[in-house]
Amino acid sequence: MKIGRLILLLVLLSLLGMLAFWLKKSSQEEEAPRGHTLSADNGAPAAQGSAGTVMPNGALGAPGETSLPALHRERIEVGDALWEATTPEQAAWLNRNGFPTSQQLAAFNGAKAAQLPSDGLARSPADVTAAESVAMSDPSSKAQALSVLKNASEAGSSYALQSLARIAQLSEGDPVKAEGYYRAAILRGDWLVGLRETPRLSPEQNYAADLRAFRIIAQINLSRRQRGLPPLAMDVRPGANEALDQLLPATKRQGR
Repeated sequence: MKIGRLILLLVLLSLLGMLAFWLKKSSQEEEAPRGHTLSADNGAPAAQGSAGTVMPNGALGAPGETSLPALHRERIEVGDALWEATTPEQAAWLNRNGFPTSQQLAAFNGAKAAQLPSDGLARSPADVTAAESVAMSDPSSKAQALSVLKNASEAGSSYALQSLARIAQLSEGDPVKAEGYYRAAILRGDWLVGLRETPRLSPEQNYAADLRAFRIIAQINLSRRQRGLPPLAMDVRPGANEALDQLLPATKRQGR
């Protein structure tokens, strides 16, 4: 695994978010308000295998229903160049944690509120990338977009947590809130998030970011419990040992 390339990809995702934010400033065209705000607990547990629904095992339902557009049925496969999924375990982890394919990531560009699911439940990572874009570019539909992202994070999407972090950092200018979401993704098992460039925070801000991360995970599991679902378990991203080998000299790895 090439850690440097994956870190570069995280930077590029942040740049996409920044682009959406500046497009919002330059555009005069806004969609009309949807007329309602979706809450984070408006989706009841659905049948096993339904795409985009909250599943008992903490993952988005596997896309596969023939009624869904082809974009929503895409899955990351071994050999994927975007996320460098070189093993079945890596591809499976990325799919479990809601990472988009190249085409699903392209849904970020020019996304409109009308594209978002009306029930707030992401059908696939394409809805998550679209929701991130809408949250940064359309203030009138931000609440709806955030609902999609929070529901996706409750369904087990580490990528949705990172989308919420980018919104807090780039659109809201709140580095502590952003760090809370990033660190929540780390607590879920995405160690690669910890290798990104982090902002300079005071000791008090660092402590607050840690507390936010724990609160985010607690809120996710409370919502799941209220819906009759088990708490999300840690799902460690494959490659942690290899990354440690690259980052630490052999003499410091003896006690791991």
